[in-house]
Amino acid sequence: MAEFSKRENRVYVGNLSYDVKDEDLKAFFEDNAEGQSLEVAYAEVLITPNGLSKGCGIVEFTSPESAQIAIESYSDRDLLGRPVFVREDREQEARFGANPTPSRTQQFTRGAYGAGPAQVAAPGTQLFIGNLPFQVGWQDLKDLFRQAGHVVRADVQFFPDGKSKGNGIVSFSSREDAQNAIELYHNYEFYGRPIEVREDKFANSPRPARTPYQAARRAPAGPGPVPAAAAPNPQIVTKNLPYSTTNEDLVDLFETTGDVKTAEILMDVRTQRSRGVGLVEFYSTAAASVAIEKFNGYIYGGRSLEIGFSARPHNFSPTAAIKVKAE
Repeated sequence: MAEFSKRENRVYVGNLSYDVKDEDLKAFFEDNAEGQSLEVAYAEVLITPNGLSKGCGIVEFTSPESAQIAIESYSDRDLLGRPVFVREDREQEARFGANPTPSRTQQFTRGAYGAGPAQVAAPGTQLFIGNLPFQVGWQDLKDLFRQAGHVVRADVQFFPDGKSKGNGIVSFSSREDAQNAIELYHNYEFYGRPIEVREDKFANSPRPARTPYQAARRAPAGPGPVPAAAAPNPQIVTKNLPYSTTNEDLVDLFETTGDVKTAEILMDVRTQRSRGVGLVEFYSTAAASVAIEKFNGYIYGGRSLEIGFSARPHNFSPTAAIKVKAE
């Protein structure tokens, strides 16, 4: 076993069933090696403060070669009924040995991930997260948004009395990761509340002082402002798809409601892995409307789909699935 934790030996595992335990995660990689030598040094399913699984985990191997095999060979394999995805771990903190990861008690205190002297965020890399459930801490934010890219800082805002304000900040290392996070998580249901994710317009500048009236007024609990719905059109966007979903799977799913013209899964340009978001174009707006009515909230691959009209026309790539309309 390795003496110290090394980031190049670690992988991030997503889309885990909530029933998966640490020992299941370890056995998944060691018992399915198929002749390849994979020795797991550490495996952890990430959990919330109340002990529930977050549906993701970290696995550290004894060598970087084993980590690379896991990334290349284990994505889309089934673990307790769900196809997982595996990628490199982008976080710096050690899992064992020198400079260990803080304990769970330490992790869920009020501070922030990446706390310390304030750093200037590059334009477009810092996001405002609104309508957060009040039990969410910075660790929850970091664990959620690390699926979109490399998180530099995650922070939840608090009132002087220690109560959460229901909003926070997440900074990424690149504008592309931040945009990916907006695509993936705006209106995403997090602990039962649809969160708002947008670019932080006050990044690197003081937030405006509150007037006495604003300071005295408490906003009512509940969801924040809902963006205006896109006008009906033949294209729909489908979010929260299982990462194993293909272009052809989208066609098969939606042709039950009408004639599908083309369908495409959006891919991360850097990793070439699915974002969990797909675009489907029908031959008519009426067919698109029926698809939204039938499938919004539908459980597909264990995940609740979020479907609406596309806000802007999507230019499908040459690799999109195309279906010729039956005459």
